Amino acid sequence: MGKFFSLVRAGVLVGAGLMVALSPSWLGPVQASSSPLSNDALLPAAALNQILAAGDPSVTRSRAVALDVNTLPDPRTRRQLVREPSLWLELFPDVSIVAVFERFDSNTSGVTWVGHVDGVAGSSVTLVYGGGLLAGSVVMPSGTFNIRPASAESRAANPQPAGEVHVISQVDQAALPREADPLEPTYSPEAFAAAADRNITDTADIIDVMVVYTALARQHAGGAAGMANLINIGISETNTTYANSDVKHRVRLVHSALVEYTEVGSFSTNLTSLRQGLGPLSGVPALRNQFGADLVMMLVHPSSGADACGIAYVMSTVSAAFDPFGYSVTDTVCVTPGLTVAHEWGHNMGAQHDWYVSPSIFPYTYAHGYNNTRVGQRWRTVMSYNDACAVQGFNCTRLLAWANPDNRLNPFCTGGSFACRGNLWFLPGEAMGVPGGTRSDCVAGVLTTNPCDADDHRALNNTALTVANLRQRVVASTTSDKR
Repeated sequence: MGKFFSLVRAGVLVGAGLMVALSPSWLGPVQASSSPLSNDALLPAAALNQILAAGDPSVTRSRAVALDVNTLPDPRTRRQLVREPSLWLELFPDVSIVAVFERFDSNTSGVTWVGHVDGVAGSSVTLVYGGGLLAGSVVMPSGTFNIRPASAESRAANPQPAGEVHVISQVDQAALPREADPLEPTYSPEAFAAAADRNITDTADIIDVMVVYTALARQHAGGAAGMANLINIGISETNTTYANSDVKHRVRLVHSALVEYTEVGSFSTNLTSLRQGLGPLSGVPALRNQFGADLVMMLVHPSSGADACGIAYVMSTVSAAFDPFGYSVTDTVCVTPGLTVAHEWGHNMGAQHDWYVSPSIFPYTYAHGYNNTRVGQRWRTVMSYNDACAVQGFNCTRLLAWANPDNRLNPFCTGGSFACRGNLWFLPGEAMGVPGGTRSDCVAGVLTTNPCDADDHRALNNTALTVANLRQRVVASTTSDKR
């Protein structure tokens, strides 16, 4: 069981539905540098309104800051990490957190800093910075936030002495569009026969992925550097979900590239065009072969009419015959903290939604997400929709975790209360899934107090070897977009 799910070790102040991390004196002081997010951007009112009014209904509030990424930790300076293992991040005047360092992830175009909110179980902090820009996310059971660069045009028109203009947003995950139902491939007997004869040469620990993106997606991400950061935060958060849930493999970015495709609002149309290599996407299959990508995702940002956060083909039959369908599409709005990147790759690996919306028993009865709607819990795993929570009049936060009945979480017990302090290591929390073989006859749209099998971490571990061999490993990570 990963330390992500250890019981809380520091106090939190809960107010207005948010957590503000504190450092209780009985635990000793937390070392943290000054906040790199403390400088509000100095902008004319019209420019500020244009930057903050992004038209995203999932944003409940936002703030423009001037950010110098050179003030953030450098993985080459290990002494600094020993001296200052944490970052103080002032997200809003009433929301400041202490982010505790856990690891640096591989990143050929910048730095990926990964940690958690001090004292908050089930939390994560991911900061990706390169090219003078940053993409960031903070996920807690009580609230989610992201940090993104303002558009290249806005940054150029409003230079700041303290750094590049970025926007910090509080995000309501439930207000994001839903991921679309996955598409189910059909296979010929010949495809199954050919798949059975394929060589298995790659190990199951690494799944190579390629990400292509449109001009509109790149513009929304803040330009080429912003897109590189956004891709890397999607990769990192996906790998964090695996680490948190005892999923054995990791995804590795082997290539990213701009495609001259104009996306439409219909995500199923975008996905079909990607898989078939239609028009401007005709070169994608060749790139997939060249770089040995097991899975391919396209990032889009339709100018209007988007009908989903993402969509993918689902491997409901575990076979290398799935090879031609290893594709997915995600809107840049939903990368973080919506976790749609991990969600869609989950479909490619056979994971289904939670039982309230998907009664499928393929490829396994337990290949489902899980949500906990109980008072004091109200969270969901990567593959779960918010529907079972919304129908009861509340929302559940999607955490960086997969359903795993061996992991337990108690998100709101903190060391700051007497009861939790006295039982700090003895409160087991609640299971984050349901073991396979428990029950598999749940009905979509029907709430139940006797939940069905939900252990999609086990499903991913089962299918990893098949997916890792959809293409044979070829190269290290690259990108072709230098603009």
